Amino acid sequence: MNDSILAWSRRGFLGTGLGMAATVWTNAGAVTADDRVRWNADPFTLGVASGAPRPDGVVLWTRLAPVPLQQDGGLPPRDLPIRWQVAEDERFTRVVRKGEATARAEEIHSVHVDVRGLRPDRWYFYRFRCGEAISRTGRTRTLPTLSAGVSEARLAIASCQRYEHGYYSAYRHLAEQSPDLVVHLGDYIYENVRTGVRLHDIPVELRTDANDLASYRLRHTLYRLDPDLQDAHACAPWLLIADNHDAVEDGDNTQAVLARRAAAYQAYYEHLPLPRDARPHGASMRIHRNLDYGSLARLHLLDTRQYRDRQQICGTSSVTGPACTALDAEQRSMLGAQQERWLRHSLGSSHANWNAITQTVLFAPYNFRSANGADEDVYYASWQGYPAARARLLDDIVTQRPHNPLMLSGDWHTAWVNTVDADAEARGSRPVMTEFLSSGISSDPGFTSNLAKPSLEANPHVRYYDDHCGYTLCTITRDNWQTTFLGAETTGRDGSVRPVSSWTVESGRPEAERS
Repeated sequence: MNDSILAWSRRGFLGTGLGMAATVWTNAGAVTADDRVRWNADPFTLGVASGAPRPDGVVLWTRLAPVPLQQDGGLPPRDLPIRWQVAEDERFTRVVRKGEATARAEEIHSVHVDVRGLRPDRWYFYRFRCGEAISRTGRTRTLPTLSAGVSEARLAIASCQRYEHGYYSAYRHLAEQSPDLVVHLGDYIYENVRTGVRLHDIPVELRTDANDLASYRLRHTLYRLDPDLQDAHACAPWLLIADNHDAVEDGDNTQAVLARRAAAYQAYYEHLPLPRDARPHGASMRIHRNLDYGSLARLHLLDTRQYRDRQQICGTSSVTGPACTALDAEQRSMLGAQQERWLRHSLGSSHANWNAITQTVLFAPYNFRSANGADEDVYYASWQGYPAARARLLDDIVTQRPHNPLMLSGDWHTAWVNTVDADAEARGSRPVMTEFLSSGISSDPGFTSNLAKPSLEANPHVRYYDDHCGYTLCTITRDNWQTTFLGAETTGRDGSVRPVSSWTVESGRPEAERS
């Protein structure tokens, strides 16, 4: 703890105050406890963020951490008051909502403000204040109402951002594009450390595997210190799904794994703009949900890790290997029975023109035969390791008949366009949707590409494959869903970002065509 960072004064403001030169905070009314907090260092080192948007509101996030890479963020173990404002303009001359929240020590002084009473389908600006210190300004957006006739939406898709593998050039470019919504498909952090382009700094825990709450918190803190990631969070609201490196979810429910999962979920929640109903309860966390962007699109966000049956059941610890009869068990599930029922209802009740099933792992089958000489190898962590569950989901799409289904996936560090047939195991059956798999922000594509690339000719349903780091931009209209893959150089902070391929799905036609 570092009490010299924070001091209290009964006389109100002392000094000019951090952040006061850039903007003025209107402070009419009585002096409160908030006004008596004085800082000797910037407490908003991790930036600001917003997420979980609705037509009438959004969740705002920040965390107080003047010495971020200390376990306690450089703060004493007591709660602190923090003020927030939402305005229609960047200069905050038209403040429409404001209030006070508590940065609780037990949640390492993070706050999740559930703002309500905003107007639908419009941009807002927000900021925080604690004593003299004022945060940077973030920009967020509310959703259109369910009945709104929305003409266009722009989504940015991100995943797999291993810190040491490269810089976040993709996020710098993403922020410049001002998307309406950012969707993160998992592996926000990596719990293990590898060699790479940049190093994990002190403390020691950052150079080892994260396996307890203190270590997970430090890992998130390190990632959140990146300025390009902070800019991406400040540019638009985010939706997030946890994957295996975020929370080590592979169907193994031993006590040690459950304890580690609880720590991982707690740190994940504390550092991201998640709604209050996502606050973890031990080793359990609400991740799956849907989101309607007016009548234009429904996103069905899935949790493919927490409820899946055990992954490694074929007698090998490798990520790929031969198929075994145990994989074909009818009851075997990727989502768990309750989430499967929820998804069936979400698909069947949707009136949106586009239905994007948004999840973390490769959905289409993939034959790794020519990669290693085997008859056929399975990537156990993907839906190929859960064939009965994949068949049930495809049956639900066929029977529920949602308008224009498609799949948004991550995990593989590379970009794919896959045609998915009604019977995924029978090539040449009727196509029902396209899968767009987004490349990783910075995670090295070499390992995954070495597994998949030699087998491309044996998988004609893979329409496109690219092994650059980067992100994906989706432009959605009533008539078309256009997906553009962007490749990013990650060896330096100023790496270039460029479009590498663009694909379009026309309304009423399940297969993508190159644009």
